[in-house]
Amino acid sequence: MKINFGGNLQIKAPQDTVLKFLKDTPSIAASIPDSSNFKKIDDKNFSIDLNLSVAGISGTFAVVGAITQATSKHFVYALNGSGIGSTIKIVLTIDISPNGAGSTNISWNSDSDISGLVSGLGEPVLRKLSNEKIDSIIKKVKSRIEKSAK
Repeated sequence: MKINFGGNLQIKAPQDTVLKFLKDTPSIAASIPDSSNFKKIDDKNFSIDLNLSVAGISGTFAVVGAITQATSKHFVYALNGSGIGSTIKIVLTIDISPNGAGSTNISWNSDSDISGLVSGLGEPVLRKLSNEKIDSIIKKVKSRIEKSAK
């Protein structure tokens, strides 16, 4: 099952502060709810466990991730995981641009491919759960970047 998400946000921080945060995988990991066991392999590769509990299904996805592209304005993260009789592949693309007055615009897109037991929950359930997780991550990322810019 393929699910796509995307959006835009403005962060009250200069582009170089946003860029530094996006390159720092431990900072990104600390912004993900229901995660544990983050391990930084090197500057671009990491692993993390993502815990899921929805509609009577609960368990952990063991995920490996990498920053596959990183420039001053464009990032791509690739994540692959398995658990609970399921697999997940996510490609997250992030574009950043200055917005004047020390602010930065972020445009992001996430393409997910979910197979196995979890995909049987159906797109409406998975979309709702994903939206909740994404909203939480965005709020934490925005807050952490803006605090670091002060």
